[in-house]
Amino acid sequence: MSKILINLYTLKNLNCGLGQVALNMGKYLSKLPNANDYVFIVPGNYVGYFGNNVNYVRFNFFCNFFSFFTKKYEVLHQIHQMSREHLSRNVKMVLTIHDLNFMFEKKKERKRIKYLKKVQRKVNRADAIVYISGFTKNISAKFLTIPSSVIQKVIYNGVEIDTGLTTERPAFLPSGEFLFTIGEIMKKKNFAVLIDFLNSLPKPYNLIIAGKSSTKYANELREKIKKEGLENRIILPGMIPENDKIYLYRHCKAFVFPALYEGFGLPVIEAMRFGKPVFLSTSTSLPEIGGDLAFYWENFEPDYMAQVFEEKMGSYSSDPDYPEKLKKYSMKFKWEENIREYDKLYKELMEQA
Repeated sequence: MSKILINLYTLKNLNCGLGQVALNMGKYLSKLPNANDYVFIVPGNYVGYFGNNVNYVRFNFFCNFFSFFTKKYEVLHQIHQMSREHLSRNVKMVLTIHDLNFMFEKKKERKRIKYLKKVQRKVNRADAIVYISGFTKNISAKFLTIPSSVIQKVIYNGVEIDTGLTTERPAFLPSGEFLFTIGEIMKKKNFAVLIDFLNSLPKPYNLIIAGKSSTKYANELREKIKKEGLENRIILPGMIPENDKIYLYRHCKAFVFPALYEGFGLPVIEAMRFGKPVFLSTSTSLPEIGGDLAFYWENFEPDYMAQVFEEKMGSYSSDPDYPEKLKKYSMKFKWEENIREYDKLYKELMEQA
């Protein structure tokens, strides 16, 4: 009989990070020898998607609100901190916390308090909490009250990208060498600093900023790009297909990611998997995830950023083994390892039941 319920309803949006987390959890849990222990809550079009080794529940209104729905299971995993927690008290609950970015992004205190209370209610109900980075664990301890009885673990996200996929040059890509970054174009990504940085470089690189570009911040970027006369060198193509993303990782000169708030920073590891040098801010989780092989900007003064870039690109270019070091490091973040750790945690909780 199936014992473990995994809420994968974020499959409804594969263009966001949580959609990819759900996709890969489903993919790798369904490969386990004990896959028949699992039931996935999925959108209707994903029933059967992960094969016949697991069982499925079509996501609907009842999944959200009624505790009788969950009482026949031993463990429920809510894969992110904003999911609903209405379930039978007899069910052990695993809660994954990805970030508390709202504590920094929301300008109004009442909104910060509102979101924090929502997460705290889930924390109070949880039997185990998983953090996707040590930084997320530390920031959670700062803002949340974690009951002493709760099991706490850091389990890094896996990263999966097809480095061997055959790709073609995207039509939007201008000629010449380019730098690449990707992410929903929001203020926390801090992409605006890259415009002045690009102007400070002695070499006329192009810059591709991929990701959802229908935001207020994206419009502000376009205005600044136009003001600086860089419309032909800085391209915002919006959300791009996997083929284009892989082409850009494979052919970029470097990956640049000056984000201010990141619970993990998946694109950093994706870029490393292609052996590309990565330039990051020192904010939040990025030094933890990027490790010693990434290069860091300690501030965003354009000439300083350009100086660090030129110096570190020299270090990268002078070491023929650097790309392989980056690829090897990136393989620490594998979904197989992530799922093994979760499977062990579910079994530990079932033994307590």
